[in-house]
Amino acid sequence: MKVSLESTNRMIEINGVPARVWEGTTESGCRVFAAIAQVAHHKDDDPKAFEFERDLTPHKPASPRAIECWPLRMVI
Repeated sequence: MKVSLESTNRMIEINGVPARVWEGTTESGCRVFAAIAQVAHHKDDDPKAFEFERDLTPHKPASPRAIECWPLRMVI
């Protein structure tokens, strides 16, 4: 399965760990939401590492559907 994700400005907490909410779609078009605590790359392995770092900064607002996926008590 392949999923395309885009980060949002929404943060939640899962088991005491902050995680950013990401929104996206599968190859077949199914809308999905993910809570991701960490994203990393190895700078020595990719000559485009600077683009990765740059692109991590901007975040779009989370959609109402993304916010509804998790109980409000988890939202930071």
